[in-house]
Amino acid sequence: MTANDGRIRTTHIGSLPRSPELLDLLTRRQDGEPVDEEEWDETVAAATRDVVERQAEAGVDVANNSEQSRVSFNWYVADRLSGIAGTREQELWADLQEFPSYAEETFKTDVIDLAQHPVVTGPVEYTGRDEAEAELAAFRDALDAADADFEDTFLTAASPSVVTATHVDDHYGDYEEYLFAVADAMAEEYEIVADAVADDTPLLAAPDCGFGTQAGIGMVDPEIAWAKLAALDEGAAIATERIYG
Repeated sequence: MTANDGRIRTTHIGSLPRSPELLDLLTRRQDGEPVDEEEWDETVAAATRDVVERQAEAGVDVANNSEQSRVSFNWYVADRLSGIAGTREQELWADLQEFPSYAEETFKTDVIDLAQHPVVTGPVEYTGRDEAEAELAAFRDALDAADADFEDTFLTAASPSVVTATHVDDHYGDYEEYLFAVADAMAEEYEIVADAVADDTPLLAAPDCGFGTQAGIGMVDPEIAWAKLAALDEGAAIATERIYG
């Protein structure tokens, strides 16, 4: 998305609405109820095809899979990392603590209670390769079926700071150690996505990495934020060079 021909490109990031059938399966899986795997795969595939087709109809230039198979943009990692068990109610996010009425509305979803955070109880390691590859396969199939003329496509992956800000640490006891353990684990997912791109598309680093303000974590010094952003730009360039050569 680097061409400049006088037209503003359009894209989006995050979840698009799920079908009622998929919401039902997501809720059942989240509640620990058994779900027929064939039904799950077929429902996810149908939902992914639908959101891809709707993005094409809307004229979106750069499309994604809209995270159809994920329970949320951050909680999905609890299904792809080891060492996570149970949930615990946490403080309101730091930027919502002064607005409890708005926060109550924000924490309501069709599938999960965002006030309850997954708990890290043991070493974090990546165990989600099968789930990640299935998600990629469903997206590829949807793109083939839609035969849409997107300028580009992409998938998202939770940043280490998003994971640590929304998953309670009961194992490491040190935030830096916890953050780097999650980064090492999630690196496998980033590589899976990068391998799927298999071209010279630059990687985009998350600007929140290392200084999230959720889960009761306060605001950081502005100078730290700007220094971190500069480091992220350099780090993204290094990662792009190492993966793509």
